[in-house]
Amino acid sequence: MVWMALHQEAETETKVFAVLEYDSEYCEPYCKRIINMGLVEISHVQGHIPVTIFHLQDRLNLGNYAELEALAKEAYSHGVRDLVIDLGKTPSMTSIGIRAIIGIHRMLSHDRGQHLKLASATPEISEMLEIAGVTQHIEIFPTVEDAVNSFEAPE
Repeated sequence: MVWMALHQEAETETKVFAVLEYDSEYCEPYCKRIINMGLVEISHVQGHIPVTIFHLQDRLNLGNYAELEALAKEAYSHGVRDLVIDLGKTPSMTSIGIRAIIGIHRMLSHDRGQHLKLASATPEISEMLEIAGVTQHIEIFPTVEDAVNSFEAPE
């Protein structure tokens, strides 16, 4: 599976696209899909196991939460099971953003495993997630690298 981010520039606006290429037993023959995702830039790394990283590029609120949910569902339908959401460029989050993160956690955790990790949250967002009870179920790491390295290979 390969994830790449492309930037397409027009005269007055820049659009970010996520190019999702799937090469697995779940997608026959070879699938490629382009989705306009201005909120999220995607990367894929090999830690102890393959991990997909959603780098949020803005605040998470009513105006864009559905974009994050749609991308997560698309990735899940094509085999992504371990995900880090990088909040390093997310200055704020509303309750609907928290709901989106909880929904993604539920989708990824059917086996009761920890398949979603958060990284690089501001102190304010970390506190809000703690008060909301999210940190009882989803770990927050200081860096994306720490979050990626926290995933364990199955035994």
